Amino acid sequence: MSVVQVRRSRPALEIGIDAISAGLAAGCATSLTHPLDTVKTRLQASKLVGLPALRFAIFGNTNLQGSLLTGLKPILIGTSVASALKFSMYQAITKGMGSVHAAYAAVYRAAAASFCALSASSLYVPWEGMKQRMQASSGATSLRTALTSAWRTGGVKSLYRGWLATVSRDIPFTMIEMVIYDGLKTFVRKQVGERELTAPESLALGGIAGGISAGLTCPVDVLKTRLMTGPVAEAGIRQAALSIVKEEGFFALYRGVGARVAIIGPLTAIFFCVFEAARTSIRTSFGIPPNAVSSG
Repeated sequence: MSVVQVRRSRPALEIGIDAISAGLAAGCATSLTHPLDTVKTRLQASKLVGLPALRFAIFGNTNLQGSLLTGLKPILIGTSVASALKFSMYQAITKGMGSVHAAYAAVYRAAAASFCALSASSLYVPWEGMKQRMQASSGATSLRTALTSAWRTGGVKSLYRGWLATVSRDIPFTMIEMVIYDGLKTFVRKQVGERELTAPESLALGGIAGGISAGLTCPVDVLKTRLMTGPVAEAGIRQAALSIVKEEGFFALYRGVGARVAIIGPLTAIFFCVFEAARTSIRTSFGIPPNAVSSG
């Protein structure tokens, strides 16, 4: 392929590179942090407290086949595809930030992130629901069983159970995550002469962004888990929240917050580290100069 051909196809090529890099990064990060995610999901799905809650979170019910890796297959599919769409869209949208005044950069990033999270949710939610039902042992011990069970109980509607709660979590999470990460990255690059971040720098900034975002959005994550797996499955978000607070107390909405931060912090750190490295490597192989995660 000639240099002219590469230049002509650059926008589409760059979007493809971003999608591949994001999908690869999401798969790596999810695989490494999935056991903790299983613990978090079981803590949130159960009303148990103390040692019984910890035992269930680690070992599951007696009828649970498998281990802390239960549910890995569906979420690997869902998160890889959804992340490829979300981050390639985000990069494409934020390339136009050069004309945005610095005072509005964070607002622009937040709006772009929310739109991309909403768009990716249609690909992500069915797989997330199957993963959580498998983790919480809701009668589904394999991907095939989870898919068949969900389809028989309500068809497409059942596959998207908890969609509103997921979007209500993912939109603010992605907004906070990207505003913090891109803001920190812009600041750090200014301090080091506009060079690309090193792996430790990407890990640190991703961990900070992910940990803060995870803690702030924990209540909505609890609601999403209960809507997907528990007895409040048919309730709306408001009804589910009121039911949990009434029966278990306000702090039940923060059940599993430690596990969530312990998962999302490293997950986000690994994601951005792999994403930056893969993106830079692939772009360089095509003769495209490595750029910032967003052009802001």
